[in-house]
Amino acid sequence: LIQKQVEVLRANYNETNTNLIRFLQIAQSNEKIFKKTKDLVLKILDSSNITELVEIIEKTFKESFEASQSRVLFFNEINLALPRGRVKKPNQATQMLGSLMKPHQIYCGEINEKVSEFIFDKKTKVQEVVLAPLKSNTSAGLLVLGSDVRGKYDNSKDTLFLDFISEVVSKVVDRLNA
Repeated sequence: LIQKQVEVLRANYNETNTNLIRFLQIAQSNEKIFKKTKDLVLKILDSSNITELVEIIEKTFKESFEASQSRVLFFNEINLALPRGRVKKPNQATQMLGSLMKPHQIYCGEINEKVSEFIFDKKTKVQEVVLAPLKSNTSAGLLVLGSDVRGKYDNSKDTLFLDFISEVVSKVVDRLNA
């Protein structure tokens, strides 16, 4: 009986130890993501115009967050001094992206070649994307990350940090458009 209890305690200890190691690995990963997010947000806050803002975001997501592609899009009929190649007509965006998106929610998952070409203005190998809506009062838009590899941006991924970045970008877009 005592031997059986010792075996159960060892099994529980091993399981607890495994869980603790997994939690520590997740915490380390989250710490790295937080540092990258903080660095990006500080750069975003320092941007002096929309073009610079877009360049910072797209470059940082490719270099620091290892996105295959990154794009900031604005949906506007009137060009409010927005960067070339980053403005799409709202009706086209609705037609191309409407089936993927739900209001105010981030989409993570697969896209087809037609949608990829609409977003990135060229043929790419992008198979999955994250579409994070910008909540700007002056211009609707999206923050887009693309991956050439399946599974990187599937719908099981947590989007907390990206949602935060999207909110910061939205506020800065409003400030720069004022």
